[in-house]
Amino acid sequence: MQTKLVPLTLVALISASSAALAEHSIGYVQSVDQGSNTLTLSDGSSYTFNRNNTQSPLSGLTHGDTVDVLWQHVGGGREGRAISPVSGLQAVGTLQSADPAGNSVTLTDGRMFHFPDSTDTNTVLASLKPGDVVHIAFHDGSGRLLGDSIGTTGADHATGTIASVTNDTVTLSDGSSYSFADTHGAHDKLADFKAGDRVDILWVQSGDSRTGASISPANG
Repeated sequence: MQTKLVPLTLVALISASSAALAEHSIGYVQSVDQGSNTLTLSDGSSYTFNRNNTQSPLSGLTHGDTVDVLWQHVGGGREGRAISPVSGLQAVGTLQSADPAGNSVTLTDGRMFHFPDSTDTNTVLASLKPGDVVHIAFHDGSGRLLGDSIGTTGADHATGTIASVTNDTVTLSDGSSYSFADTHGAHDKLADFKAGDRVDILWVQSGDSRTGASISPANG
């Protein structure tokens, strides 16, 4: 059964001018209402922004974009404080361990991501636990994976029988297809599977397509 993608949520201090706590949400843009300055992510959560003079902070955003929203609870709604696109490389996977002291996390596929040393980063990493599914924006730094943002995400699981597999796409017998990026051995992992295999795929919605985050044999 498919579940909705839930944008990751982190806790961070906003600015020294306010003692209130703000939250970060990273997710995929479902729609933008320029008239009301409201952004809706793919999980249905909405964020309303104030105009800066005559320029809307939501200008240029389109369906399927990945964004990082800094927001606060105001009344019964969510008021956006800042928004920025999440660009570069992204990874979704299951957390094996988090090391707040070392500012790093390791996924179950063996990838380790190193983050800048900051109070906010340590707070976020300390809130994670093994088994969490996390969404990481990162870049490559001289052979090390350097994290830009991280948080939990309710990625979808699909379990089924493979109808066909190419070097970058798996299609299940129900007709659903999942593309895997050519990074960090993703294509090599697909080579381990063939038509008829029963698999479990962790994936996220990316625009109108489904991006595979991991694939493994399914039990049963």
